[in-house]
Amino acid sequence: MEQNNCVVVKDADLQAAAQNGPVAFLNVILDAIGEVTGDEFGAEEMAKLNGNQHALNSLRILRDEFEVGGFVNLTQDGFGPYIFDNPFAKALRLWGAHDLSQLVYKAKRVFDANRTELTTVADNDEDFGALFDKMQPLFEKVELEIEAELPNAMAAVAAYVDENIEQFISIQK
Repeated sequence: MEQNNCVVVKDADLQAAAQNGPVAFLNVILDAIGEVTGDEFGAEEMAKLNGNQHALNSLRILRDEFEVGGFVNLTQDGFGPYIFDNPFAKALRLWGAHDLSQLVYKAKRVFDANRTELTTVADNDEDFGALFDKMQPLFEKVELEIEAELPNAMAAVAAYVDENIEQFISIQK
């Protein structure tokens, strides 16, 4: 069983968040993960997290990046390898978010086929716009499916996290 005592959440905060639904529950945990890492993604910060915490953090990144631009934006922000080269999709499947897992695998195939172009950072808005115009159609269908599936996936993940809380956080009384 994985444990990491660096990520600590007050029991009262966790209970209050749980009353507000699965997203609020997960956000309290994700905020605690962000506090531990300083919301930085360097090797030193990432070494503070266990595998489950990384996978949960990947879900936050996926969700947040979708709010501002989808997979093209996600890859340009440097998160492509973090999402696609780690066992994120496998974790989703194990946590009960089967449909989202399959969609992440589907997006990974597009990412892998276009990895060099997607991971070369656009130097300016014009270059980003051209990359977006070229790559967005490749991701468009899977992005729409992911957006539709995210609420179900968040509920499934929250249930798994709740049942296996010690793998994600330490609870402070």
